[in-house]
Amino acid sequence: MEYTYDLIHITDRLPDPPSETHNWYAMVILRARALALTFNGIRCFLDGQYLLCLNDEDTLTHVKGEYDCKSLQYELYFINVNLDSTVIGDPIYESMRREHRYPDFHLFRTRTDSYFGIIPLSDEEYDTAMLYFNRARRHIDGHEEDGMWSCRTRSDLFSILNIAESAYLGVDSGEGVEVIRYIKDNVMNKLTLDGLCEHFHTNRTTLSQIVREYTGLSTMAYVLEERLTQVLPDLLFTFVPIQDLAKKYGFRDHNYFIRVFKKRYGKTPLQYRIDGRSARP
Repeated sequence: MEYTYDLIHITDRLPDPPSETHNWYAMVILRARALALTFNGIRCFLDGQYLLCLNDEDTLTHVKGEYDCKSLQYELYFINVNLDSTVIGDPIYESMRREHRYPDFHLFRTRTDSYFGIIPLSDEEYDTAMLYFNRARRHIDGHEEDGMWSCRTRSDLFSILNIAESAYLGVDSGEGVEVIRYIKDNVMNKLTLDGLCEHFHTNRTTLSQIVREYTGLSTMAYVLEERLTQVLPDLLFTFVPIQDLAKKYGFRDHNYFIRVFKKRYGKTPLQYRIDGRSARP
């Protein structure tokens, strides 16, 4: 299937009003300085770094204050031809998502008193998310020269979604949440038990207890599980080469990636990609 350039774009301003198609979502990375916004009719005051997850019914208006941002808007069709707002809003989507591993869009659709689409980012999360926003922009801008541009852009989009999910954990406080959040944010980096202990100023026993309490796994087993989980959308919804995915998600080489993936899922990454795509309607 050919993805066209007009399905996704990045700008340096807040998103435009919803289009008539009502099938677009947007992610906005924002550095705010005494910024006042009206979001769905509610006045919001922001100062710091944020990621906004907007659906096609959200309204956002700049009132006053300063900000720098990048806004990534995309038609849901860009992720997969089966997706639109009606499908995602249908109760059956949850079973579709579990069976075929479609993305979970709850951060775009959930609106409560405590969460309405605005997620604070740590400095590290902001820098990492900005890296993927900039990469996505380069892929989009280079779409005429790179036949793989849409796959690479979707891969970056999935990484931003992972950061959003990780930052959303920060709504809860506690050392355990921070450890899990850090691992989720850094699967692409070389993570070692000693390095994690040093970062959190603790020892191996305490760190292992924290991780096991939240995940039921040892620390390094959880690191591996997180890598093997985060790579799945790239396998199922892109054609990014296996060796590139191994590097992106922190596996020491693609042969090791293939070996541990097959042990976890019973098939190689390539076979998983082929089977998953053929099973999807």
